[in-house]
Amino acid sequence: MIQNRLSKYFEIQTEKSKTEIFADLAKKIEIQKRSKSIISAEPIDYKSFKISNNVIEIERWPHMLKPFRGLGTIYFNLEETNDGTIIKCKCVPFIYAGLLIIIFALILLTFLTTLILFNVRNNYFQIALFIFFIWIIGLGSSLLGLLYHRSALNEYSKTILNDLDLRHSSS
Repeated sequence: MIQNRLSKYFEIQTEKSKTEIFADLAKKIEIQKRSKSIISAEPIDYKSFKISNNVIEIERWPHMLKPFRGLGTIYFNLEETNDGTIIKCKCVPFIYAGLLIIIFALILLTFLTTLILFNVRNNYFQIALFIFFIWIIGLGSSLLGLLYHRSALNEYSKTILNDLDLRHSSS
């Protein structure tokens, strides 16, 4: 349920057929596989695409050279129609990594709150206000991180569609 709430969905209609799209993908994958470069300067890593039946799956992980990548999976589901192909995109941030961060934040905040409450003898209002703000900042930053990853995955999926010359016609 939480995964569906944090996922981003959109679909586009294109005039290209599925076979043309898969042929373009195969060509771009082959070009990147022939390249012997360790560090890729290209914005899209086609080598990481997993293609099965009518679904293209792309897992994204941040790493040292690109730490602000979206963390999650993008799914493109291709459905052929008379006019071309409908591409349904689903961007799913890794919820479990986000939940681990939230659990870590809860443990840290509980520890800090307990430590503060045992060491304070006066100024209860100021301390309560401080505790309230550290809880808001801790949990809010975890939620904002999940939303950031969803947005980054959505932008990457649109970059892929633009690179494959598939026009965005409906959202």
